[in-house]
Amino acid sequence: MIEKPILVAEDEETDIQLLHLALQKALIPNELVIARDGKEAVDYLSRRAEYPGEAGLPALFILDLSMPRMSGFDVLEWLRARPEFQSLAVVVLTSSTFDSDIRKALQLGASGFYVKPSGLAALTDLMRRLQARWLGPQPAQQAPRQPAAS
Repeated sequence: MIEKPILVAEDEETDIQLLHLALQKALIPNELVIARDGKEAVDYLSRRAEYPGEAGLPALFILDLSMPRMSGFDVLEWLRARPEFQSLAVVVLTSSTFDSDIRKALQLGASGFYVKPSGLAALTDLMRRLQARWLGPQPAQQAPRQPAAS
């Protein structure tokens, strides 16, 4: 089974590379689709909305707040104004620790808010928590199927 991708809107190359490594270390099989700013993320989601139902949606959207062309707040406003994206989990992953940013992101419909951890181990742990919350168990962790009764 092919896993749905995880959309990441992030403009910092170092953070993108760390996310790739953290997903590998956490054994999360989902491919990362990278949008280097909010506008790229909106363009990607607009193209995916052409698919019926949730088939075109990514498994999860990880969104930075501070990006060129279109901020994470602008992306959240755009996203939550469209019914086709209401079921998409959007996790803000940013360096901001301001209470006002946390409140605003959650008011605009973010599913979760996390401050970027420092270091690969902490980011890997965060990716495992995101997987448990929004992506479901890894195939190796799923309970074995019971044979069908005859």
